[in-house]
Amino acid sequence: MVSLAAPFLLFPTFQRRGTVTALAALILVWMFRWLVTGRPGAPTPLDVSLLVLSLTIPIAVWASALPEVTLPKLTGLILGLAVLRLTTAAVRTRRGLTGATAAFLVVGLGVAIFGALATAWPDKWRAVEFLLNALPQWLQGLPGAEAGINPNELAGALIMVIPVSLAMLVAPTAGHPWRGWAVRLLGLFLSLFLGVLLFLTQSRSAWIGLAVGLATMIGLRWRWARILLAGALAAVVLILWRLGPESVMQRLFQVVNQSEIGGLVGTVSLEGRMEIWNRALYAIQDFPFTGTGLGTFRQVVRVLYPLFLIGPDFDIGHAHNVFLQVALDLGLPGLIAYLALVGTAGWFCWRAAQSARSPDRWLAVGVLGSLAAFHTYGMTDAIALGAKPGVVFWLLVALAVLLGTIGQRAETDSHETMTSAEAADG
Repeated sequence: MVSLAAPFLLFPTFQRRGTVTALAALILVWMFRWLVTGRPGAPTPLDVSLLVLSLTIPIAVWASALPEVTLPKLTGLILGLAVLRLTTAAVRTRRGLTGATAAFLVVGLGVAIFGALATAWPDKWRAVEFLLNALPQWLQGLPGAEAGINPNELAGALIMVIPVSLAMLVAPTAGHPWRGWAVRLLGLFLSLFLGVLLFLTQSRSAWIGLAVGLATMIGLRWRWARILLAGALAAVVLILWRLGPESVMQRLFQVVNQSEIGGLVGTVSLEGRMEIWNRALYAIQDFPFTGTGLGTFRQVVRVLYPLFLIGPDFDIGHAHNVFLQVALDLGLPGLIAYLALVGTAGWFCWRAAQSARSPDRWLAVGVLGSLAAFHTYGMTDAIALGAKPGVVFWLLVALAVLLGTIGQRAETDSHETMTSAEAADG
């Protein structure tokens, strides 16, 4: 049902009747399940966080003065939450976790292919211009992305998938040896394909995020690597101290093509980002409990908090910081719920990754690396709640929850089995 409803929820203005029907179907299925099972859904450790987050959504919709802007974000957020709940309710075994991981990678590959055909590729480096010109742009002009998908947004989705696909290269597989080789070859192909696309996006925020994610993975699995990572971190700190943090950041986020400043999809310099962050903080201070309205900051900032360094024709899209954007969309209660959700998901992954007996430890390492990569990227860029690539994030959180619940269930069953055996011996 969720897969059938997904196209209508991702593009709600394309077929409004279909969107209403899809929403009604999801509600009816959920209510029917509630009546049959006697509970609204399978319990998960994220229930409190999800409840608070869900309660902030109608408030954010009510606070919005631009319903035509809020509608696509609302339906996208509903789709993401539905995917999370469905995945955590349907998967109960390790075999199911393997299937959910495969589904995550398939969705990630689909987002990558879709993005490659719909992205307005940047014109920053002449060295790769011939590659970008060779890419077909068959899907540009879609509802909500008439000027093309922002390459930075595509990059944010890619770095959530690459660490998991890399984990497939070293994860143990049960069964015949050919199965292990097939999984590793698929992981290698997917990692290379997504890596090339990430390079073409030329998103420096995503590159830094992926570097942090990979460092997290390496540090988790190899203790000797932590010494090397500590040395690399010390070298980075030394470079920042010698050159100055502001100078380094300006080099990273400098605008190569000045003509992009006036475009609908372009590059925002460090100064531009700092101005956006400043306006976002003003807006959060003025609307701490409701936010400015789901998805409306891009318009509200022009009316209430004018920008001076960014032209009026430039669509900033979001606050260029995932945490500020969540607070702008759902208010501070929504941000607290989001932090609790991500923190709990990260804790599940860390615990599974540290367990030497867990057969899913490499998957846990990959998921935690993806969360670290995405939220490092989110310090200077963002995929807003309800954005089309956001489905990847909710599937990633679902994998983290499953790593925690299935692992805990396996430990409980093992303990009960040992207790029964000891009682029998006694």
